[in-house]
Amino acid sequence: MIGHGGGINGFLSESRYYTEEDAIVVVLLNTTGPASPGAIADAIGRHLFGDDAGPVAGTYPGDLNALVGEFTGPSRGRTMTARTAVDDEGRLTIQAGGPAEPVEFLSGTTFFRGTTRYTFELENDAPARLRLDNVGGHYVLEAGELGERKEVTVPEAVMAAHVGRYALSDAFAIEVTFEDGRLFGQATGQSKFPLFADGDNEYHLEVVEASVSFVVEDGLTVALILHQGGRDQRGERVAG
Repeated sequence: MIGHGGGINGFLSESRYYTEEDAIVVVLLNTTGPASPGAIADAIGRHLFGDDAGPVAGTYPGDLNALVGEFTGPSRGRTMTARTAVDDEGRLTIQAGGPAEPVEFLSGTTFFRGTTRYTFELENDAPARLRLDNVGGHYVLEAGELGERKEVTVPEAVMAAHVGRYALSDAFAIEVTFEDGRLFGQATGQSKFPLFADGDNEYHLEVVEASVSFVVEDGLTVALILHQGGRDQRGERVAG
């Protein structure tokens, strides 16, 4: 099958060409959820042509912990960062622009999830880079600092000073709260997630590849900057 998808806000599409059947499936969608055009196209393909067994998962013969690290590289005019870890169930997980998700071993040093392939290039038995191929793009990410990202201890009074509502647009804001000794951020229409400190005014999320910086002027927090997807969006602190 040869396929391609695309979209902008409010307009999503997916097209598939099944070469052996000489059949085309096109999905046009004018909503962003919960079903994606790709998932709908998959369902139509299964209905018409049956299930595709896909790749067979195996067992990685090496030490998964040796693949843990952070990998960064260019991605369509922005910077992509992927973080690998081993979860409590002993599975390798990869976080690249979304929540950390477990991947399956394919062969050599290649893992997969769906149609995305992750290949580690090793040098001296350590990962030097990660090649990410998601059909729509092939990205080469260089290894950075290995190991788990460590949280910095910040005084509670400093964190509490960041509490407030920050408007990034007329329809989108981030509400920052302080609960049980930790900051939380909740964007409009989204769930509340913990913020992990990298410094007094710098925090990152672990559920998605994003971070926030608080702008402090004359001892007062006046704004928040959301760093996500290669963009920096500033939100001014508003009353109420």
